[in-house]
Amino acid sequence: NDPMGNPNGAVPTEPATGKNLGSAGVPGAAALDKDGKTAYVLVTDADQNVQLMSYPTNGMEPAKISTSVPLQAPTAMIIDGSDTLYIADIGHDNGGVVYRGDLSGSLSVVTTDIRAPAGIAVSPDGKDLYVTGQDKDGAPAVFQVPAAGGTATVATKGEPLSQPSGLTFSADGTLYVMDGTAKGPREGAVLKVMGSTATVFSQGTMTVAFPAGLAPSGMTGLLATSNAPGAANIYAIASDGSVKPQVLSGDKLNLDGDPTTIARAAKANAWVVVDTATSPQKTAGVVSGTVLLLTP
Repeated sequence: NDPMGNPNGAVPTEPATGKNLGSAGVPGAAALDKDGKTAYVLVTDADQNVQLMSYPTNGMEPAKISTSVPLQAPTAMIIDGSDTLYIADIGHDNGGVVYRGDLSGSLSVVTTDIRAPAGIAVSPDGKDLYVTGQDKDGAPAVFQVPAAGGTATVATKGEPLSQPSGLTFSADGTLYVMDGTAKGPREGAVLKVMGSTATVFSQGTMTVAFPAGLAPSGMTGLLATSNAPGAANIYAIASDGSVKPQVLSGDKLNLDGDPTTIARAAKANAWVVVDTATSPQKTAGVVSGTVLLLTP
């Protein structure tokens, strides 16, 4: 059983080309359905309302999906190998909710135990969620919670965690976390979680937004978004922790953009990236972003 959720074993590869699926109000969290056929994106419209949108990868027009509960400030979304949708909503006043639902927008609460949930990943067996956020004492932490709902328990907390957001399992089943300030203000790093211990994994420092994206690539690699001023990009992190820009043809991120999410389809070699401020940056005075599909 492939840890990526593909029992039929499409061998994980790396992305090589980008395709612009369209613009969005202010796109935030995004994920692909299990087969990589449709991107689902949470956008903020001109009235500051959060909307769930679907972007077919075949070029058809985006469509709005009504959610059964209003979303306040969602930071992360993931779709598992059964097309179950999970959303982490940071909420207001240090609240926070993790939702579970389907691709029609029907949502129910998984947990409200986690303060300011910022990232979400599904365990390789699909039974548990791992969520970044804050413990009740305010300490940064990674939590484990049953995917079907229940009590959240702390998997690891405290240093080197500082401002954790995106997290993912690599194809070999290892859990990694993107932390925007692990090495200092504006100095981020990818952390590796083994048991209850987190250690700095990536070499050098990375400039990343909050929330930041992290996704598996190939058999052991990772992809992360960086919003370094004038050098926004997608970075590849190899199995030895080395970091370099991912080489892509086709449509690319704006160097002055602000990419947040990157996520891989559960059963396909396809990734979605959202840039909250890629050209055209304003449409009728409203900041506009871009949804990019990456494929081998």
